[in-house]
Amino acid sequence: GAGGAVEQTLSFGERPTSDVVGVTRDTHLWEDEPTFNYGTSGFIRVDASPLDRGLLAFDLSSIPVTATVTSAALSLWTRTCFLCNGFDGTVELHLLVESWDEGSENGTFGAASWNQRVSFESWSDPGAGPSSVTAAAVGAFQPANLDTEYVTALDVAVVQGWISDPDSNHGFRLSAISSTGDSIRLHSKQSTAEDWRPELRVTYLP
Repeated sequence: GAGGAVEQTLSFGERPTSDVVGVTRDTHLWEDEPTFNYGTSGFIRVDASPLDRGLLAFDLSSIPVTATVTSAALSLWTRTCFLCNGFDGTVELHLLVESWDEGSENGTFGAASWNQRVSFESWSDPGAGPSSVTAAAVGAFQPANLDTEYVTALDVAVVQGWISDPDSNHGFRLSAISSTGDSIRLHSKQSTAEDWRPELRVTYLP
């Protein structure tokens, strides 16, 4: 057994209350501007048509590789925007199996982009398509309301894998399954609403 070890919970993100900061990477990939990077955008936009997919990863290396994960949850906040009419679909989380750069642009040429995961390196499938992610979704949520927190419980095996093998942690792809085609915007790590930035909460036995 764990020899009387006590469970610990750490929150990873860039909120003022996050336990571990300086750990988030996020951007989105837009089909209509396939060479543009959005690494410094204040939001992660996810859309079914035209396709817009989010990328989000957290460095969990402050948890020992020998730790046993007992629960994990991802917290994301939706964001109001001009002409955002609401979103009636589902956002699915798939695990990325290729590395990518967040980039330092906001709507200009750079990487990651729809075409490239890092500068001069293409995705196996454009836009972090099927060959760039696991086939099965590892989580999903239905962000019907704006300015709302959505917490998605994650299979412990997902986060355990990242902690046991940090090199395998390329984070999540967020993709929309929507009947209206409206986009949803999620607060990114650069959001000025600091309390609404993405956060991953992990409970584990050390």
